[in-house]
Amino acid sequence: MAAFAVRRRSALRVSLVPWRLLVMVPGMFLVVEAVNANGLHDALAAAIGHDGGTWGLFRAAAVGGGLSNVLNNLPVYLAGEAAVPAGNHDQLLALLIGTNVGPVVTPWASLATLLWYERCHAYGVRVPVARLMGTGAVLAAAAVAASVAALALTR
Repeated sequence: MAAFAVRRRSALRVSLVPWRLLVMVPGMFLVVEAVNANGLHDALAAAIGHDGGTWGLFRAAAVGGGLSNVLNNLPVYLAGEAAVPAGNHDQLLALLIGTNVGPVVTPWASLATLLWYERCHAYGVRVPVARLMGTGAVLAAAAVAASVAALALTR
C-alpha cells in the first residue's frame, strides 16, 4: 500500500477494502468463542479424541477440516488446539493439516478462500458455488488424507 501511495496514488480507492470480510471474519471468531463458552471445547475434545495413533491423526484432521468448512479455519484451529491432549504433538499437527488443507469446500472456510471469492465477486466473475463445493470436497479429502498419511509415515 505504501508503494502505491508513493508511485500510483490514484490506484488506491476505498472500494478496494473488503468491507464484508472486515465484518465477517471477526464475527466468526466471536461466534466460535460464544459456542466455545457453551460447550464447544468438550464437544471438540470428544470428537478429536485422545488417540495419538494413526487413526487419531486422521480423526483430528477430519474434525478440523470438517468444522473449518462449517465455520472458518482460524477460529476452529484455536478452539481445536485447546481440545488436543497436551502431549499429542502429532495429533496437533494433524489438526493443523485438517484446518489448513481441508477448508476448500465452502467459500467461507478459510481467509484465503474468502479473499479469493471476494475478489472474484468484485470483478464480476461468477463462481458456481455447487461446482466449487464439489471440486473442493474431492480436493480436500484427497489432500488431507495424503498429508496425514505422510505425517503418520514420518513419526
